[in-house]
Amino acid sequence: MSTKPEIYKQLKEDIQENGTLYFSRNGRARAQAKLLQARVAYYNARREVLRYDAAFFRASLFASASISENDPEFGFMRDLSYALAFRLGIDISTGGGPSLMLAGNLGVTLARQEAERLDVKFWAKSHGILLTSLSGEQGQNQHLDMKSDHPEFTTRLQEFVDKNDAFYVGPGGKGSLLEMALIEQLLQVGHLRRTVVPLIAHPFWKPLIEKENEVMYYNRNNQGKTPLIRKDDLTIMRFSDNIDEIVGIIGEARDNKVEKYIRHIKWVR
Repeated sequence: MSTKPEIYKQLKEDIQENGTLYFSRNGRARAQAKLLQARVAYYNARREVLRYDAAFFRASLFASASISENDPEFGFMRDLSYALAFRLGIDISTGGGPSLMLAGNLGVTLARQEAERLDVKFWAKSHGILLTSLSGEQGQNQHLDMKSDHPEFTTRLQEFVDKNDAFYVGPGGKGSLLEMALIEQLLQVGHLRRTVVPLIAHPFWKPLIEKENEVMYYNRNNQGKTPLIRKDDLTIMRFSDNIDEIVGIIGEARDNKVEKYIRHIKWVR
């Protein structure tokens, strides 16, 4: 359960037990001040972590928690993750749960095993960014090198944004749609740079995005109304289920970050 329902559940229990609840205006002011201080501390800590994360390149794979491991889409996400980890040597982040998230983390495990067989260096890590309050996702999968837990969608989504440099959206439901829409919005308003951070979606999503563009741009433009998105917003997202093409796009983004930042960073104690 996320924080707000927990609070209202506790309030209901307190009302049943005590009848009337007495709230202090001064207490509310102190609580608001405490929250503001915590936000400032969180913001400053995020900035510090983001500076260190400039030394890494990671790709996030968003996708369903409901698809069987026998489904071809599971195999595709596993093979995509394998190619990104083995051929590019980059870290992979998923939601850390079952189904296509598991496929994304499994690909890193298989790539590591192949590197060991060939006796070649392998640096890629497998990350899980988990939502602990979602009852439908049965805990973490077994292929995580590191993980973080979040009780709320909001902080989990922020970590996805902060930790990753490229995004691929596989077939999925409302959760994947939320994640995809957030990245698209951040690219739209310039909080992420379009020329630096690729957003690629499986063709599964193409009819939905085309309908979105039709409703928000083309129909209103044809009716003489102000479009609700700009013309250049129509091309924010690319579509592909070709692993070589996806690896090429993300590899270009990785090379750009290596040239601008990573090669200039040396780790010391």
